[in-house]
Amino acid sequence: MKVNYHFHSRVSFDAEYPLAEMCRAAREAGQRHLCVTDHCDLLDEYGKPDDGFDWSRVDEELRQARAMFPDLEIRRGVELGQALLRPESAERVLREPGIDFVLGSMHNTPAGLDYYWTKFTDRRQCLEILEQYLNYLLQLSGTDFFDSLAHLTYPIRYMRFRDGVEVDFHPFDDLILEILRTLAERGKALEVNASGYRQGLGEPLPPAYILRMYREAGGELVTIGTDAHEPGHMADGLDRAAALIGACGFRYITLYEKRNPKPIKLEDVL
Repeated sequence: MKVNYHFHSRVSFDAEYPLAEMCRAAREAGQRHLCVTDHCDLLDEYGKPDDGFDWSRVDEELRQARAMFPDLEIRRGVELGQALLRPESAERVLREPGIDFVLGSMHNTPAGLDYYWTKFTDRRQCLEILEQYLNYLLQLSGTDFFDSLAHLTYPIRYMRFRDGVEVDFHPFDDLILEILRTLAERGKALEVNASGYRQGLGEPLPPAYILRMYREAGGELVTIGTDAHEPGHMADGLDRAAALIGACGFRYITLYEKRNPKPIKLEDVL
């Protein structure tokens, strides 16, 4: 797969590698269309306001990477987290000129903690949190704070596959369908995040049945990425995710320039 539209450099709080090293690994894996999406979480992992995102650091990383790899298309993106909880800060971040692509995500539970730091103990607790999470995504889907909705089933990483609670998203399929219809109607993309394969889920985020729901709801725009935080993960699961996208009836992968979608035939980037 030649496209990777979700990965992180040392600009992100949870990554340590220069963008040039990430791009080197991508190039060696045959990737040609890249977009770096470093974290801009407007609440930190403990739920406290965070306005520390610095576009100048992104631009310096991009300058170095583009100089080293002129044959790669490297776009300027961001993963914007918790935008609805701090809309004025989100608007300020997005006033930056020259942004190519924005992933929209929600990493924090309603209590404020990042899902990573939350201990999940029972199904009832998880279902309450998932319903609140999906209602947040439904609100987000009606805004212009993002171009592609990131890793829709994100909390499952920690609920089921880390803490062992038997829970999934099926009780909320009607709510998910409402989110997907809103994305389709508003021309917003749905991300297929390949990290689920690397993390032992056996599926991307979201899984195949949600991708099919999105397609049946009229959705056509999908983005794809590995969510890599280190060079060795730049290609993990990407080919499997791309094959699943095709199997679910999508003919295009969506790239972005200045936040405008640029669909490319799937067959041309495999």
